[in-house]
Amino acid sequence: MLSPSIDRRTLLSQLRTALLLGAGFGIGLWLWVTQGARFAGVVLAVTILSGIVWQYRVYAARRWHALMDAYAEREMAQRQRR
Repeated sequence: MLSPSIDRRTLLSQLRTALLLGAGFGIGLWLWVTQGARFAGVVLAVTILSGIVWQYRVYAARRWHALMDAYAEREMAQRQRR
């Protein structure tokens, strides 16, 4: 049983991840041009790692909500049978 609010939250989380990666890439590219490759590489690596962690959190939250929805539906069906 999916509610629209859960779908919007996951969409917003994915948009935030895309914006974070885009901003990190832009900053890393700008630093690459102005400061050199070493510092820009660190910024890009940190940005990519934080994006991966964020996506994992979104995936885990989605699975948790699906698990709770399935459990609630099973409990409601069991209570209706009694």
